[in-house]
Amino acid sequence: MSTAVEMEQLTSGASNRIIPVLKILRFPLIFIRSMILCLLVTLFPRRRHSQRVVAAVENSFAASPSAAKTARRRSVWRSEEEDTLRRRALAEALDMGFETGDGEIQCRWSTSLFFGVRRNALFCRSWFPVTDELKGILIIIHGLNEHSGRYVQFAKQLTSCKFGVYAMDWTGHGGSDGLHGYVPSLDHVVADTGAFLEKIKSENPGVPLFLFGHSTGGAVVLKAASYPYIEEMLEGIVMTAPALHVKPAHPVIADLYNEAASKVKDIKLYEGFLHDLLFEPEREEIGQDIINWMEKRLDSIAESGDRSRRIDTGVLSFSRS
Repeated sequence: MSTAVEMEQLTSGASNRIIPVLKILRFPLIFIRSMILCLLVTLFPRRRHSQRVVAAVENSFAASPSAAKTARRRSVWRSEEEDTLRRRALAEALDMGFETGDGEIQCRWSTSLFFGVRRNALFCRSWFPVTDELKGILIIIHGLNEHSGRYVQFAKQLTSCKFGVYAMDWTGHGGSDGLHGYVPSLDHVVADTGAFLEKIKSENPGVPLFLFGHSTGGAVVLKAASYPYIEEMLEGIVMTAPALHVKPAHPVIADLYNEAASKVKDIKLYEGFLHDLLFEPEREEIGQDIINWMEKRLDSIAESGDRSRRIDTGVLSFSRS
């Protein structure tokens, strides 16, 4: 009996000692639990924010190829624009005037910008005799990798014989817009030539127009003249060393000579001459042959007595043999 009482007292005594201890520990445990909950509440938004940051970074990396491509395009465009401005400044700096030994000016000349069919700025030049008397106008279309400023001596010879002169730089050439030396399609040059002719015709009503092309420019001229609306504006076309018998990928460079509708076709071969006929030592002779042909053409038109009736556009081709 005494042993049972002692055991009961031992058990009750331990419980009586543990319960107060648990009561004492209850408040710290509640506090710790509250702190843990607070930490969890604060950590969840940060986690979502970090996820948004990671997602934004991932999206930026995903978008970086297109952004880099756009940046490269802008850089190329700026470089092309800067190159165009440099070329245009050089074109403007060329001296296109003619003076005698006494300082007398022999012609009036100017430069301008003409906007082509794709609204690209094309650099143009013009030369006119000092006197108002004008027999006709020759429009010069240069060849591949040339520019209109090369033909200043030819323009001098023409103005001395009372012919006005216009010249246009192709896209990508001389002082014109475009990637230097690059032409997307020769059909673009043909279309720009037609638009340029319309502008000149409207500014010089009643003045006979002739179209000149050298090398690849000769193919452009012949292609342009095959369109009726362009052919009607012209009294004749002149070509030197025209690129008509080679066969590259573009169809405009082909044997177009036989397709010319004109019945008036003249060909003159210069034996032993190089490709750039108007830049040979004999350029004065070649230039005079061109002038003589245009004057003869104008005389035949005057003899017809009726300018309202179309006479076949004359075709003159100069080639090296």
